Amino acid sequence: MKPDLTLNEMRILILAVGNRSRGDDGVAPIMLERVANKINGLANVEFVIEEVYQLQPEHIYDIDMADAVLIVDAATDLDANIRLSPIHASKNVEVGIHTVSPVNLLGLYQNLFKKAPPPTLLLSIKACEFGFTEKLSRTCQDSLAEAELVALDKLANPHSFFNHSGSSRAMQGRR
Repeated sequence: MKPDLTLNEMRILILAVGNRSRGDDGVAPIMLERVANKINGLANVEFVIEEVYQLQPEHIYDIDMADAVLIVDAATDLDANIRLSPIHASKNVEVGIHTVSPVNLLGLYQNLFKKAPPPTLLLSIKACEFGFTEKLSRTCQDSLAEAELVALDKLANPHSFFNHSGSSRAMQGRR
């Protein structure tokens, strides 16, 4: 059961996926670290921030405590520096032993809880080097700067930002 919040307050779960010891794979946790202090304290928003190595089936319980979800992760398949897109539950859920994709995580949530997941966005950050280092590639550093600006801009007005994904769940207050 969720803690009581005011009807107008929104709880946003931010999952930063990556390993800081694997080069560009650590870009999401680094971005989260940079924006965390700037977003906390925004009126009528509670941010629940988690740094994770990978998405796991157990994250459905974190999602159930949220009104909206932002997943941030490195990606190698981008033409631009970043991609921000709504994601929806997969109808055909495929879960690995220890990891799950964002769409499959939402599908698992929907299958187990028998309700639609909260509006969820995926912020993908262009990455190219995943060796054993804590340094980001030049490409990833440029992408990180852009991702940080977009995240700060969007999270400053989360009600309209998350509402566009086709669900009014985040605007309905607590369930």
